[in-house]
Amino acid sequence: MAAALLVALALVAGGCAAAGDPQLPGAPGQDDGAAANAGGGTSAGVLTIVLPPAELSAPVERVRVRMLVDRAVEASIVRGDRPVLIEPATADALGDAVELAVRRSDTVCVMGREAQSALVEALALYPSRTACLIPAHGVRSAGWVGVDIDLDEVGRTLGAAARSVARDGTVVVLDGKDGMLDRRWAAGVRAGVVDGGGVDSRPVVTVSSAGELFGLIDALAAEASDLPPDLPPDRSSDAPSDDRLDVPTGALPPVQVVVLDASAASAEAVDVLLGRGLQVIAPRSLLAERTDHPGVVMNWRLRWDVALTVLLRLIVEGRTSSGEGVAGVTLLPTADVLTLEPGPAAAPG
Repeated sequence: MAAALLVALALVAGGCAAAGDPQLPGAPGQDDGAAANAGGGTSAGVLTIVLPPAELSAPVERVRVRMLVDRAVEASIVRGDRPVLIEPATADALGDAVELAVRRSDTVCVMGREAQSALVEALALYPSRTACLIPAHGVRSAGWVGVDIDLDEVGRTLGAAARSVARDGTVVVLDGKDGMLDRRWAAGVRAGVVDGGGVDSRPVVTVSSAGELFGLIDALAAEASDLPPDLPPDRSSDAPSDDRLDVPTGALPPVQVVVLDASAASAEAVDVLLGRGLQVIAPRSLLAERTDHPGVVMNWRLRWDVALTVLLRLIVEGRTSSGEGVAGVTLLPTADVLTLEPGPAAAPG
């Protein structure tokens, strides 16, 4: 497997492979044996954590997640070698990265929306390995352990905040396939916006790219201004271009609030949105020092380190020492992991 498969392969403990080298601990040719036989590791043997593919998250969010992983490792593993960390470059490389980790490790923890199916396929080849994942929605496999966050509730909270500001205006959800969030997040935002009413009376649209987002914003603005159909809408010179609009506009009112995930698409859009006077609900990492910008309704972040600390402790603190393995999913209270900070554009009260 070429080293180019991975953006990063770092062993937090010393004495192992250098960053960028796709070989995990263990002697060459030891693919079908337990990697713990090579020595080292935690009480769970050699432990590997597979991070979300680099291309799915905004660069600043990748840095934040990596920092939170390091924090969770420090809090959870007090003896033995530290885990191997692997970050695939692309979603297409995720399956190979997970298979490599499963082949050369005793325990593999995967993070993010795309990893579960890849882990199922890899474990079919190496069923003796221990699997853990986060978020762990829908896990039913015996012997798996996971920690989940109610991403539907998280989304509903953000959607309700968006509706309180947008009133009868359109709310747009940018679901750009953030590396850590699964489909529950966007569905929850939509439900929070609608808040029990019909979509027509509580308008909300989901888009998947910055181009689609700005195409929709411009189309609705043109309709509201009664521009002639042959006159193109005004586009800011710094707005991402869009050749076709996949979202039917119908009779939707103009966009008032945009709810962003922490994807690369959201990172592309956030500055343009604020520059054009639109209101946003965005991850704190994307706003950086602009949390007090007049267009910020709310910033939000998820404490993945809290969830990962729980998960790692289930693995390394003797839960697997009996040989019976660990099974089940721990659902963390949303209040323990979700941090919300209202901005200048937040609704009163």
